[in-house]
Amino acid sequence: MREERVAEPFWKSPFILGMAALVGAAVTANLVMVAFAVTGAPGLVSDDYYARGKSYTSRTRVDYLAPRGGTATVTGLDRLRVGVATPLTVTGVEGATAVTLHAYRPADAAADFSATLAPDGAAADARFGGAVTFPLKGSWDLIVEPLGADGAPLPGIARRVRVGE
Repeated sequence: MREERVAEPFWKSPFILGMAALVGAAVTANLVMVAFAVTGAPGLVSDDYYARGKSYTSRTRVDYLAPRGGTATVTGLDRLRVGVATPLTVTGVEGATAVTLHAYRPADAAADFSATLAPDGAAADARFGGAVTFPLKGSWDLIVEPLGADGAPLPGIARRVRVGE
C-alpha cells in the first residue's frame, strides 16, 4: 500500500520563505538607510563651497611646492577642550596682514565657525593669535587663511584636530 502525497503550494516551502525574508530584510535596511541620509544629512559647510575649495586647492598646491623653511605653523592645538577658550598662535605667515581661522565639524555643519586672529607682536614677527572656544567635542577640520596686504589669499594651513572634554 502506497500513500499518496498531497502537493503543497510552492510559497509554503521553507526555501522560498527564507529567500523572501532575506529580500525583505535587504529592502527594509535600504529604506532605513535612505531615511537616515535624507533626514540627518549635515549639508554643505559653506554656501560657496565650490569656489572656496577651488581657491584652497590652488593655494595649497603652491604651498606644497614651496620650500619648507617658511611654512606657517599653528601652536596650541594639543590643548583643545570643549567650552574652554584656548589660545592659538599662527607663526610663519610672512606678508600677512590678517589671519582667519575656519573651523568645520564634519558631522555637524551647524557648529561651524570662523575666528579672526589678531597680530601678535611686531609686524616682522608674522605671528597672529587669539583665543578660540570649541562648542562640541570630536573631530574638527581647521583651515587657517592668511590674507596679504592687497587682500589676496596667501598659502594656508589645513589640519584635522580632536577636541576633548
